[in-house]
Amino acid sequence: MKKFLLVSLSLLALSTPQVMAQIAGGNADRAFAQCGAISDAARRLACYDNARTNQPAPAPTSRYPEFGAAPPPRPQAAVAPPLPRNGKLTAGVVRYSVSSDGRFTIELDNGQVWKQNDADDETAQFKKGVNRVTISKGFWHSYDLRLNSMSAIFKVDRVK
Repeated sequence: MKKFLLVSLSLLALSTPQVMAQIAGGNADRAFAQCGAISDAARRLACYDNARTNQPAPAPTSRYPEFGAAPPPRPQAAVAPPLPRNGKLTAGVVRYSVSSDGRFTIELDNGQVWKQNDADDETAQFKKGVNRVTISKGFWHSYDLRLNSMSAIFKVDRVK
């Protein structure tokens, strides 16, 4: 049994370069048929892909880093914190929209976009022309918005 396994692996190792040579030589049909004899799934898939595109197979690479190697760097979050360190943001409103259910979405002059929370049923009164908002931290990880220094407070969530 061990001899059979050894011979099979040897034939496989010898047949893979032949398959790649046939691909490079333009015998893609024969190379495609021989790809089925490759037992390693990644190499077999690469063989089929290369037979289809008539390109030589790339060297197999591991998806997993070597033991003890540093992990790949994680992507950094592109979103800035919602509020400055002092916990209060005052900005001008560039544009706003009000949905059919009366809830607003605003875009601030710093590029942030905020939306009135679904649980908040207050109606905002925007002025024509310049509108300013102050956003501060609320209770239980929420945010409060005051529009044009009015006493009404709106619960909002940051969209962007």
